[in-house]
Amino acid sequence: MTEESFNTNSYPETESGITCYLAGTLIETDTGLVPIEAIRPGDQVLTLDGGHQKVLWAGGQHYPASAVNRNRTLRPITIEPDAFGPGCPKRRLIVSPQHRFLCCGAAVELHFGTDEVLASAKGLVNGSGICDDWKGLSISYHHILFACHQVIRAEGLWAESLFTGDLALSAMTAEARR
Repeated sequence: MTEESFNTNSYPETESGITCYLAGTLIETDTGLVPIEAIRPGDQVLTLDGGHQKVLWAGGQHYPASAVNRNRTLRPITIEPDAFGPGCPKRRLIVSPQHRFLCCGAAVELHFGTDEVLASAKGLVNGSGICDDWKGLSISYHHILFACHQVIRAEGLWAESLFTGDLALSAMTAEARR
């Protein structure tokens, strides 16, 4: 895949929602912490399994408050500092409901029979440190794509990069899908 394969002017919205970071989310790169909306193709982002990897595509979409209020799948989930433990995340992190985070430990092993899972933000809502009480403001979502699905550092948490499933494919040009 190349950056030319994607429409960089928008990010698709589907019935199941989108998976993105809200503008302002700090991502760990080879030059330090960078807001997600400032990351460009060619930048090097820290990944869990592959060290620093080159971004192939970066894009975003602005949604007015009227669209956010009309479509629950657009309403972000807020994760407060330390919701996953000390320093995790380091600052308030706001993501789309379908965005997934790496969860691991004894509880994950007990419930899923594996030591790691990617869990969606909406599935982690607990009413205190992880909430879905968005105030109906306009939002700008952003995401980045690598040669393969990656787990990256966002505000000190390990979270997914854009996954090239049906949602991402709907953002690709017809030529790239062939």
